[in-house]
Amino acid sequence: MPPEGDLMRKMTDQPPRRIAVNSGYLLIAYGIEAVLSLLLLSLVARYLDQAGFGRYGYVISFIELFIMLTELSSSRVQIREMASDLTHAEKPLSDVWTMRLGLSLVMLVVVMLAAPGLRSDSELWWSIVLFAVGQVFFVLAEVFNSVYRAYQQMRYQTYTVIAGQVLITLLCVPAILFNWGLIGLFAVRAVANLLRLVYAWHLARTRFIEEHLSRDWRSMRLIFKDSLPLGINLILRRLIWRGGVVMVANLLNQQAPGQGDLAVGLIYGPLRLVEQLRIVPASLVGAILPVFAQQARLEPARFRDTLAKSFKLYLALSLLLTVVMTTLAQPITQIVLGQALIGSAAMLAAMSWSIPFSFLSQFLEAALLAVGRQAIVAIGLGAGFLIGALTTYFYLVPTYQGFGLVYGILLAEGIAFVVGMAALLPEMNGRDLLIAAIKIAVSCAAAFGVFYVLRHAAVWLSAPAGLLAFGVVILLTRTFSTKELEAVFAMVTFHPRLRPLRHKLFGQHAGSAPEASHDEPI
Repeated sequence: MPPEGDLMRKMTDQPPRRIAVNSGYLLIAYGIEAVLSLLLLSLVARYLDQAGFGRYGYVISFIELFIMLTELSSSRVQIREMASDLTHAEKPLSDVWTMRLGLSLVMLVVVMLAAPGLRSDSELWWSIVLFAVGQVFFVLAEVFNSVYRAYQQMRYQTYTVIAGQVLITLLCVPAILFNWGLIGLFAVRAVANLLRLVYAWHLARTRFIEEHLSRDWRSMRLIFKDSLPLGINLILRRLIWRGGVVMVANLLNQQAPGQGDLAVGLIYGPLRLVEQLRIVPASLVGAILPVFAQQARLEPARFRDTLAKSFKLYLALSLLLTVVMTTLAQPITQIVLGQALIGSAAMLAAMSWSIPFSFLSQFLEAALLAVGRQAIVAIGLGAGFLIGALTTYFYLVPTYQGFGLVYGILLAEGIAFVVGMAALLPEMNGRDLLIAAIKIAVSCAAAFGVFYVLRHAAVWLSAPAGLLAFGVVILLTRTFSTKELEAVFAMVTFHPRLRPLRHKLFGQHAGSAPEASHDEPI
């Protein structure tokens, strides 16, 4: 492990570029994970019929309503506590590890108690049990991924994320080829997540610090108390996205057996596609949170500057992805889910409008956590969930069937965004923010225009042309400063061998000593 002073220098020097470099690692990890996840989703959608795919989505959605009980967002508190005092980083690690083990057992018991009515369907029951066990392994591995984030050495998380998803994909292929059904699919996922946990544990122990079982109940209680508002946020967000799937399946199956499975078969694909796009905010939040935590405590002026620049990048990416997903929904659905589920394209186009709300809400949550105001996020999500759930249950689903869930998600996420934005707006310059938003909207309009003109062309032609139009207008309107563009460019050129390219584009100051030291071995 590097000396404490050297490590702290790496973590605090040049925050915009540091965020970009770490985000680059996480984008690679989550990008490869997303590609493999979509490949697996495509294989499963073609392997199962529409009703079977709906049951597959029901199992995942059902367990994800409970799996957050094992985490309660303690990973983010762990990152904050470790990053703010690396000399005593082992203490919060051991506390969170012990809490996670105990809460995992509680979650498994809760699942057994919550699904007694499903035991009559043995395939569904065993699929739920196996997926629950596999997800426990997954969230335990996240404790060690938080260690890499706290030390801002995201390349180790890159190894863990990629290895885990490769294992899941490779093991699911024989399950499909040999027709092992739903039970087989979830059994091999559990094995893959167990191997991922062992690998993450080994990396953390050999490269960083060791975890131990904690007996400090007072310290764990304080972490639990600090995590609770964030845990409520996680529970509410899962209820917004996953609870609706379970609600639709149960409501429509009561009206006509099998109707709910068919509806979820059309909903689950678009929902997963939109969720996979969260690799972008997840990558940036993973890199931003430790920087936010340090700056909010030590350098409030730099915190506000980093906040404004990061928000602008989030806004641009989220709006661009929304335009891409709505205009190219049909070819994307056909490529990923196949012709049999082409009816999902309309749902994908509608659900894509949740991207700006969910992307920016994740960013606002990280910023509010850094300043100790995470309870505001819970208020926003709580209001969004309550209004969205009641509206969805009593009006949207009975009136619009599957589309009612999509509209309910948009309503809930929109309310959560408005509350979080209102809380952080005093920390940002409203006039500068409005000007940047207008420029980004004009750039997105240019991309939409190109997509519309080329709507009958092949997707491999229309997609690059629309993205190019967006980029050109962003540059012409000077939406981002030179330093901001350099930081964004660093996300995809963070490797030392690519730094000469940044030198040519942005001058010799690009990739200076503090950044170069990032790739020294620990």
